[in-house]
Amino acid sequence: MRFLSRLLYAVGFFSLATSSLVHGETTFTIENQSIAATESTVTVPIKVSGFSGIGGMQFTLAWDPAVLTYSSLADFNHSAATTELFFFGETNFNLDNVSDGYFTVLYEQILAADATVADGETIFSVTFDVVGATGSSSEVSFTDDPTLRKLASFGGAAPDLKTVNATISIGTSEQPGGSTGDGADNTNQAPTLALVDPNVATHEAGTAWQDPGATATDAEDDDAALTSAIVVTGSVNKDTLGTYTLTYDVTDSGGLDAQSISRTVIVEDTIAPEISLNGAPTISHPVGVAFTDTGAVAND
Repeated sequence: MRFLSRLLYAVGFFSLATSSLVHGETTFTIENQSIAATESTVTVPIKVSGFSGIGGMQFTLAWDPAVLTYSSLADFNHSAATTELFFFGETNFNLDNVSDGYFTVLYEQILAADATVADGETIFSVTFDVVGATGSSSEVSFTDDPTLRKLASFGGAAPDLKTVNATISIGTSEQPGGSTGDGADNTNQAPTLALVDPNVATHEAGTAWQDPGATATDAEDDDAALTSAIVVTGSVNKDTLGTYTLTYDVTDSGGLDAQSISRTVIVEDTIAPEISLNGAPTISHPVGVAFTDTGAVAND
């Protein structure tokens, strides 16, 4: 059945491309993504522009299976009207070779009507499991092996097909925009640290010390996860007057260190002691009898 389906698609594409009327250019775009090394999955949307007058399409989508492994397909929101990819879905994908890092797509409008999709719309998305190490990357690309990139039209010659590939980077950052094979180099940026509350703190001796901490931000990693990885050196002794220094450091998933920041904590005694009497403040004592003072208690 799969072979018969491919044969029918091949015949259909041949017959659809016989007219001389040209509709322009259609672009399939994948956008670069940089994900934190802690992420286990990544979803890659495939977006279109100039998608008009198209009755069929075929292409191969490929990736590096050592970095990404296929998980699922989604975002087939195009079956409401015959003019918008009627019944386009997972059945149009041959997933036999996903373990080798590619699948093929074959689609033809079953009602012999050309489709139109709004510019910037996602026609489908692919979710991958992330298996590559920190610092690795995989290009997700349209290829002609084994299925040629091609569009077809019932109303005339199909638009020219332009494809824009992208790179999925793990723990690193990719410059904005897609690439067509010679894309921009990955760039690493060191994280930055900022203290919560002022960098000089005074603390009352004898009371529990609670460090307000610091926050970390990074262009590649998740800020909350990176903040939780901050390492603090130094300590504060609440029972000993003096000046203490706490130093904060963090390293991002790309191995880059933030510039250290410090907090000064001054433990001081600012509360005067209080004295309370043992017994009543005024007492009566017999004449000629030895007096024993009940004393007082100092509290600080």
